[in-house]
Amino acid sequence: MLSAKDAWIGILPLPSASYDSSLRPTPTARHSTARGDFSGLENRTFQRLAPSGEFDSSDFRNVVPRFEPEARKANRAFVDVLAEVAERKDATPAQIALAWLLAQKAWIVPIPGTAKLERLDENIGAAGLDLTPDDLRQIDDAASRITAQGARYPERLEQMTGR
Repeated sequence: MLSAKDAWIGILPLPSASYDSSLRPTPTARHSTARGDFSGLENRTFQRLAPSGEFDSSDFRNVVPRFEPEARKANRAFVDVLAEVAERKDATPAQIALAWLLAQKAWIVPIPGTAKLERLDENIGAAGLDLTPDDLRQIDDAASRITAQGARYPERLEQMTGR
């Protein structure tokens, strides 16, 4: 197996004046139907909540508006659709979310972050999933009906994303 270094995989930083800003690489995929708005909402988020419904005090999501209790409640509908498809596919909702992104366009490449080897293995497993046209339609329909609630980042961090 080739390593990223051997395959010359990487990101080449370009001066912003040398390319159209609409083509600028971003940390997560965005699509005209706001699919990127649901990133981070896979089922793991909800599984790691304390019984009180709160994250551990050191968890970054405590400052992210998208993960405030009311936003989580509203956004849960999309996670439930991913979980439904995941159950049929013997996969996790996170794998379904990644497989769905991979199925969109050849140039959409999800870049999930993790600090845990088991999550990396899980994420890699998404590449082997085959979502049927019906699966994709179900997820697309849900994404088109649901508007993600809560800002993606706190305002001070959002200003750093260049959006």
